[in-house]
Amino acid sequence: MLLWVGVACANTLPPGCREFYNASRPGLASATVESLRSRQLRKSHSLTTRRNWAGINGTIYVYAVNRKAGSKSWMGIMDELRRNGFQERGPKVVYFTFVRHPYGRLASALEEIVQRHDALCRRIPYCQRVKGLGEGQFEAFTKAVLLEEPFSALENDGLSYHTFSQMHAIAALEKMDFVGHLETMREDALRLFGASISPDDLLRRVPMLERMLATDAMGSRYRSVQLAQNRLMNASNYMNVFQIAKRYYAQDLFCFNYSMARPSDVADLQWHRDSTAAMLHGRRRRHHENNNNRGGP
Repeated sequence: MLLWVGVACANTLPPGCREFYNASRPGLASATVESLRSRQLRKSHSLTTRRNWAGINGTIYVYAVNRKAGSKSWMGIMDELRRNGFQERGPKVVYFTFVRHPYGRLASALEEIVQRHDALCRRIPYCQRVKGLGEGQFEAFTKAVLLEEPFSALENDGLSYHTFSQMHAIAALEKMDFVGHLETMREDALRLFGASISPDDLLRRVPMLERMLATDAMGSRYRSVQLAQNRLMNASNYMNVFQIAKRYYAQDLFCFNYSMARPSDVADLQWHRDSTAAMLHGRRRRHHENNNNRGGP
C-alpha cells in the first residue's frame, strides 16, 4: 500500500530520513544500512554517481541513478529529452530519482543476480548456492544478501549492489528535490516536469516519451519475477523472510513513504495482485485437469 500524504510528502524526503540511524550512530548524518554493515560511512556505489540531465525552459533536471527502480528507463528518458532539443542550461537545478517498493525490488534483484549473469554468478559463492534451488531459492537469496554474507564480499562483486538500500544510492547527494515512485511513474514524471512545461507540450514535442512513461509497475512489467514471488508466497517460513526484508529496508520504507508492516499492505500493490491472481488461476486449472484425469476412462 502506498501511503500518500499530500503531494509534497509523497515526493520529498521526510524530516529525519537522512538521520534515520542516528540512534545507533549519534551524530552520523546520511547513514544507510550499508554504511553500518561496512562499519564506516561510505559514499554511494560508484554506479549511482552517473547522472543524466536535460534542460527544460531554464531548469536543469538531473537524474540520480537508482538500480532496479526503472533506472534504464529513466536514463533512456533523459537521453530522449536531450535528443529532442531539451539541452537548455539555466540557473535552477532539480535533482530527482525514482524509487520502488523494496519487496518488489528484492524479487527483481533475485532475477537480475541469479538468472541474468551466469559468468558473474559463477564467481559469487552465495549466487552459486542459491541458483540451483527450487522453492527455497528466494528464502536462501534473501538471507544471504541481507543477513549472512559479509558486506565486504558483496560491495564489489559486480551484482549484489542491486539489493542495497535505495537510500544508499542517494545518500552522498546533499540535494534531492523530488522522489518519484515507479508504481506511479507517469503521474510523478509529469508532476516533476510540469513545473517547467505543460504535460501536453512535453508529450507533443517528445512523442516517444508517452510510451517510455507507460512503464508503471503493473503486473505485465513483472511477469519475469512472478516465479520468485510465487516461491516466496509458498515458502514455509514466508513471514521470516518477510521480516528480514522489512528490517533491512526500514529506512527506505520510511523515507519513500512505503509500508511493509503487514503482508496485506504488499498485497494491495497491483503487481502483487496480478501475480497472485495468475498463481491462483494456475492452481485452479491444474486442479481441474487432475479431476478430469481421475474421472477419465
